[in-house]
Amino acid sequence: MFDSYRELTDRGMKIDNVRFIPGSIWFTFKDPDGNVLTVSSPFIAKQEERQDG
Repeated sequence: MFDSYRELTDRGMKIDNVRFIPGSIWFTFKDPDGNVLTVSSPFIAKQEERQDG
């Protein structure tokens, strides 16, 4: 994810809408033709441990 972000910014792309939620991150950018693209990490759901009382 970081490498993608860095590569795009090094090439002069403007990154928009960086979003974080637990287990995932994504951002959008426009390519030179004006298309809006999204780069995202896989969503990893956290499993809560069961505590029997």
